[in-house]
Amino acid sequence: MPALPMPGPAARTALLLHTLPDGRWHYDWLIEPPSPPLLAPAPSPGPLLAFRTWHRLDLDPHPRGSALPIHAERLPDHREVYLTYQGPISNRRGTVQRLAAGLATWHHVTDSDFRLTLGWPSVPASVLQGKRTQSFTPDGHPIWQLRQN
Repeated sequence: MPALPMPGPAARTALLLHTLPDGRWHYDWLIEPPSPPLLAPAPSPGPLLAFRTWHRLDLDPHPRGSALPIHAERLPDHREVYLTYQGPISNRRGTVQRLAAGLATWHHVTDSDFRLTLGWPSVPASVLQGKRTQSFTPDGHPIWQLRQN
């Protein structure tokens, strides 16, 4: 798929702490997609791209330019309400707490990679690159590697 022309307008983004009923947890990174929407999977319940990760993207978890990738699982798209929602999730899926809200600017995106400038209030803006791997989680979610520059 060809790359979209970038940069585009600022996209809202949020980082949520998702605590499951059994006490396990992960972070949900949500971001408004570029137009037209890419980065399958779809169909989706909403317009936000969603990734599951175990790293606080808003706290600069790795030194910029580090060789260590951040593991992220591409989830089905989420509804826009989750940019600001905090509380219980329907169907006994646990609770979410918003940890950070920020802005991003898309520079490049295809169905297998992206590059954007990500800005959170807690750290200086950085470029985040994502690349889809050939691996999937046991429940079928594509695995991505994220790197900060």
